[in-house]
Amino acid sequence: MDFVFLITAAIIVAIALGFIFKMNIGLLAIVFSYLIGAFLLDLKVKDIISMWPLSLFWMILTITFFYGFAMSNGTLSLVARKTVFATKKYAYLLPVTLYILTLVISGIGPGAIAVFALMSPLIMAIVLESNISPILGATIIICGGSAGGWSPIAVNGVVTRGVIETAGYTADLSALSMSVFYNMFTVCTIIFILAYIIFGGYKAKSVAMETPPGFNREQKINLYLIAAVLLVVIVPQLLGVILPTSKTLAFLNSKIDLSFIAIVGAVIAILFKIGNEKDVITKVPWSIILLICGTGMLISVAVKAGTIASLSAWMGAHVTATTAPVFLSIVSGIMSIFSSTLGVVIPTLYPMVPGIVEATGNSPGVLFSIIAVSSVMVAYSPFSTAGALAVAAVADETKRKKLFNTLLLIPIFMIVLNVIFVIIGVIH
Repeated sequence: MDFVFLITAAIIVAIALGFIFKMNIGLLAIVFSYLIGAFLLDLKVKDIISMWPLSLFWMILTITFFYGFAMSNGTLSLVARKTVFATKKYAYLLPVTLYILTLVISGIGPGAIAVFALMSPLIMAIVLESNISPILGATIIICGGSAGGWSPIAVNGVVTRGVIETAGYTADLSALSMSVFYNMFTVCTIIFILAYIIFGGYKAKSVAMETPPGFNREQKINLYLIAAVLLVVIVPQLLGVILPTSKTLAFLNSKIDLSFIAIVGAVIAILFKIGNEKDVITKVPWSIILLICGTGMLISVAVKAGTIASLSAWMGAHVTATTAPVFLSIVSGIMSIFSSTLGVVIPTLYPMVPGIVEATGNSPGVLFSIIAVSSVMVAYSPFSTAGALAVAAVADETKRKKLFNTLLLIPIFMIVLNVIFVIIGVIH
C-alpha cells in the first residue's frame, strides 16, 4: 500500500475536517495515528502512545502555566495600560508603542498565541478610539506577537526548537532556532513599518483614558518573579558565551532548564498567593497543546512509515536550490490560511527540510525560517487564531464585518510579498 499517499491524505483530511466542522485538528490527527499505526503499520499501541511529543507537551505546559498567573491577576494587562498611558501626549508613537509592547510581552515567555488572546481586545479598542486603521491594529497584534514569540525563551521559539531537534539537527540547534527568530523579527518589523506608513499610523489621535492604578501586592510580586525567572535562565547563558572555558558555568547551563525554572516560579507564585491556582490552570492553552501534540503524533507515524523521507526525496528531485525556497514559501502560506502555524504547518513541513537540504544544498536555517515566516504572515486570515481574535475584538458590527472581509483578501497579498522577500534575500 502506498503509505506516502495514505498519510498525506490523512493530514489533508484532518485539516479539511477540522476547518469544516470547527474541530481541533489534533483530535483527528490522534485518531488517524491510531488507525494507520495500529492497523496498517502493525505498530504496538504503546509504541503509538510513545509518539506523543512528551518534551514538547511539557515545555508548553510549564511555561504557559507560569505566565498564567500574570494573566490571571492582571499584571500583564496593567503593564500594557501603563505603557499606553505614558505615550498619550505623543499620539504618533502609539502604534509603535503597542508594537514594541506586544513584542516584548510575547518574547519574555508567553509566546504569540497567549499574547494574541491577551492583547487583541486592548489593542483593537485603542486603535479604534485613536482613529488608527483596524488593519494596522491587526498588524500590531500579529507581527508584534510573532516578532517576539519566536525568541529562545518564548513558547513559539521553544516549540520550533523542539521540532528542529526532532528533524535531526542537534549540533546546530541553537544557531538554527536563532536564525528563525532573527528572520521572524526582521520580516515582522518590516511589515509593521510598511503598515504604519500605508495606513497612516502617524495620524493617530490621543486616547482618552484614566490614569491606570498602581500595581498591587500580587502584581508587584509577579513582576519580581518574572524578572527572577528570566535572569536565572538568561544570565548564565550570556556569561557562558563570554567565558566559554568556565567549567562552573558549563555545569550550571547544563542543569538550568527553562521549563523546570518556570515550575519553580509557579510554585513560588502559589506559595505567595498571587493568583488562584484553578483559574491559572484554565489559562493554559489546552486546545493548542492538543493541536500541536496530536499533529506531532501523526507526523511521527508518517516518519515511521517513511512518508516524510519519500516526500522529501520527491521534492528534492523536482525542486532546485533556487525554486525550493519559493515552493516552501507558497506551500506554507496556503496551508496557514486554513490551519495553525505552530500546530500544523511547522510540524508537517520541518521534517522534510533535511531531505531538501541534502538534494539542493540550501541552508536549513533559511528553509526553517521561510516555513515559519511565510505561514505566520498569512495569519491575517480570519480563520486563523490571530485573525479571528482581531475580528472578535471589534465591538461595532459594521466595522467587524468590514475588517473580516478585508482580512480575507490580505493573505493572498502576503503570500506574494513573502515570495518577494524570499527572492530578494530578506529571509537569509
